[in-house]
Amino acid sequence: MQRDNKELESLFQKRLKSNAGTTMWIGALIVVVGLVSLSSPVLVGVSIGILVGVVLLISGAGQLYFAYRSGAGIWAWIVGLLTLVAGGYMAANAAVAAATLTIALTIYLLVAGSADVLFALQLRPFGAWKFVLATGVLSVALGLLVWFQYPLSGPFAIGVILGIKLLASGFLLIYLGTAARRLARSA
Repeated sequence: MQRDNKELESLFQKRLKSNAGTTMWIGALIVVVGLVSLSSPVLVGVSIGILVGVVLLISGAGQLYFAYRSGAGIWAWIVGLLTLVAGGYMAANAAVAAATLTIALTIYLLVAGSADVLFALQLRPFGAWKFVLATGVLSVALGLLVWFQYPLSGPFAIGVILGIKLLASGFLLIYLGTAARRLARSA
């Protein structure tokens, strides 16, 4: 078991070293998107809500078309109709969409933050684990903050929290890419 972990660590290091530049520019791109989200959080929150509604509208129409063309039965019609109605309602009511997405964002932050904390524990031998741990703890804290401020948080929270999470994730990737590049040069 110990040997398998060492082989996995070695494979991870090799891949990270060979992709250091890509990791850094993707991190920089994510930082820019995070800054855009922070610059107009309500607009981002409302836009995301409307976008999800439009996607559900398209999905519902596709499901209804499938039900019609395939003769799939009543359940296919019901699912397609429910998806279409939910999408139309969310696209037409940005506040409802934002409230729904605020709950989803809270769940995402709590789960993603917990996953980052677990990932940090795996990275302990590589030295970058403290930064990953901080990102995970920040995500969990933001998730709890939104949860305890709900429903007041709404679209503003979506934009701000998403912006902060994107900044942290982007800086994490830049840090990991920089550390990997240093490791590659020293090897």
